[in-house]
Amino acid sequence: MNWGLVDRNGKGVSLSRDSDSQATAGILSRLPADCRTEFSHLLQEACDDGLRRRLCVTQPDRPLLVVDIIPLQLKGSDESSVLVLLNDSREFDSSYERLKKLAQRNEAILRSSMDGFFLVDADCRFLEVNDAFCGMIGYSTDELLRMRISDLEVDEHSNGGVPSHTRTGLHQFPTAHRHKDGHLVHLEISVNVLHNAGEKILVGFARDVTERKRAEGTLARLTREQKLILDSAAEGIAGLDREGNITFINPSAGLMLGATAGELIGRSAHEVLFHSQWCPSGNGLPSCPICSALKNGRGSLRTEGAFLRIDGTRFPAEYSVSSMYDGTEIVGAVLGFRDMTEQRRTEEERRLLEAQVQQAQKLESLGLLAGGIAHDLNNTLVGVQGNACLALEQVPGETDLHRRLERIVGACERASKVIQQMLAYAGHVTCDTSPIDLNHLIDEMLEFMRAGVPKSITLSTKLEPELPRIAADNGQLQQVVTNLLVNAIEAIGDGPGRITISTGPIRLRAEDIAREFSGQDLEPGQYACLYVEDTGRGMSAETVQRIFEPFFSKKGAGRGLGLAAMRGIVRAHQGGISVESKLRKGTQFTVAFPVLKQPMAEKRVQRPHRLGVGATVLVVDDEDEVRDVVKDMLTGRGLEVLTAEDGNRAVEVFKEHADAIDVVLLDMAMPGKSGDEVLREILAIRSDAKVIVSSGFIEENVSSRFGDAKPAAYLYKPFTPNTLMERISSVLEKRRDVYDPTR
Repeated sequence: MNWGLVDRNGKGVSLSRDSDSQATAGILSRLPADCRTEFSHLLQEACDDGLRRRLCVTQPDRPLLVVDIIPLQLKGSDESSVLVLLNDSREFDSSYERLKKLAQRNEAILRSSMDGFFLVDADCRFLEVNDAFCGMIGYSTDELLRMRISDLEVDEHSNGGVPSHTRTGLHQFPTAHRHKDGHLVHLEISVNVLHNAGEKILVGFARDVTERKRAEGTLARLTREQKLILDSAAEGIAGLDREGNITFINPSAGLMLGATAGELIGRSAHEVLFHSQWCPSGNGLPSCPICSALKNGRGSLRTEGAFLRIDGTRFPAEYSVSSMYDGTEIVGAVLGFRDMTEQRRTEEERRLLEAQVQQAQKLESLGLLAGGIAHDLNNTLVGVQGNACLALEQVPGETDLHRRLERIVGACERASKVIQQMLAYAGHVTCDTSPIDLNHLIDEMLEFMRAGVPKSITLSTKLEPELPRIAADNGQLQQVVTNLLVNAIEAIGDGPGRITISTGPIRLRAEDIAREFSGQDLEPGQYACLYVEDTGRGMSAETVQRIFEPFFSKKGAGRGLGLAAMRGIVRAHQGGISVESKLRKGTQFTVAFPVLKQPMAEKRVQRPHRLGVGATVLVVDDEDEVRDVVKDMLTGRGLEVLTAEDGNRAVEVFKEHADAIDVVLLDMAMPGKSGDEVLREILAIRSDAKVIVSSGFIEENVSSRFGDAKPAAYLYKPFTPNTLMERISSVLEKRRDVYDPTR
């Protein structure tokens, strides 16, 4: 090592008069010429600030030369002196080489790093960048070295800019830079503030997290969507851990169970759903689907069972359990369930509706059958009964022939009642309604019916004194009471028993009607009920289902039309009928009639006067036998008769004798023009024409076919000569409201 003292200009300084300043100054001659200028600058700086300086000089094929410049203040001298040390040891050379290699290695690492690297000075200007940073931002190295880092930052994503981070220490923060092509690049920045020769520099690393943020955004969106799906699902969904405890529950599940998620999470699914810590073996399940999914990994198909709410009430549920796997291991299960209460109610309503439709179809079919029978059989009965009645008028009484003719007329009337019963089951009855006190009607009927009750049977009544009145047909209501009482007597048979007839008011709700009067078209409201209870042999459930079917009977005799007709009568009064029966216990019939809501005026019946001689009647019927017998009935009583065998002929005859014809007796069912078409054409010819429609159907079933063209009256087949004459007389005397259409 060589040394020497120099002043600020590099001239040698002597320590004493005997020292050799030239020798000292000669040391400086060892410095290479190309570094002497730099040495002079460092020398003057050291003299000015009194700080030590070092200059490292590389020499071709020679060791590294290290020059240390150390300012001194010598005693007795006002001038600053500088100690210059020259050292060319190989130790310095080795350290430099190591530093050089380390720098090269670090540079290679930074250049090949996938993270971006940059150096920024205190003015935010780029000093150095690596290729990765250039690739992230889209600018070249040369472009970036002419830019500030603030040129890349996006205001809404920046954290206050780099200057706020150049104070001191290590900082990590997210930010966003604008790519050269304009799109945003999301970065995670790690920066450290260093000091170099009194200046601050910012060493930074940047990682492109754009794709990660996009993936995180997608994941967050999917998570939100999944939560919305679970929260919006109508089905209850619960997550279970391996022990069967609830870890998640959606709002629908909480609503069905009557609890919040906070009250359910952490509790055992068995405890919540079945109020038991163990498998619900008492629930009728061969195995527990929850345990099977958690232990064996077997998911269940849709299973029906009963779940319990928090308050202890039960509800029918359909549920399934699926195992959750984490790779190959079962980590829990998913329970999905739904409340079947509404579905069961809907199924029951559909079943009732189907029963109503089937019943309506049955009634419609029976109505068509009864209509066909009524038309054909009633036409035949008109001829038989009419001729028998005419013969009775000509045969003296108290003779065998007279008695036989009476039997024929009676047989015709019984046959007519069978047809009426069939029509009644189909609801084809006419109700001549009036205010009826049901209690009074029962008392009156029992006065003469008690005699027909066997002495072994006890007949009692429990009649509600304040029973509201009903609007009903008195005769048809008597038929209902009679049928129920006769059935009760026959159910008891020869043995001892008890029959109780009672009445009472009741308010029926929709659910009451669905339960007690299934398949019947009743409206909710106030009803007056008739109860007939017996202690007879009772009926099986299968028999109860069929007792109102026509022609069904368990009796040795009878046609099986009594209860069928009775149900038709009740239906025509907008009422309902139900039956409860147990074998060897007895039966109770309940008949409900809607109470009278508004007062009804009592009907006053006025009998028509006898028709005088000379009126002309046009008889229209396609059956020769009917035309002939009706003609005989009318001509025998002094009336003029014109006849027509079909609708076309009827219109022709009426046109020819429009002024002379007083009454038209018109059959409904004829070939060619139907009865309603003929009626319209006759009224078009003469609007005041009096037309009596004759049919085997009930008035209500044929009146809807005429529209505005209403006939003057209806006449139900078969009819007697007296009934026919009364109807014609009533029409001509304008007393159309006084007749019995069901006779």
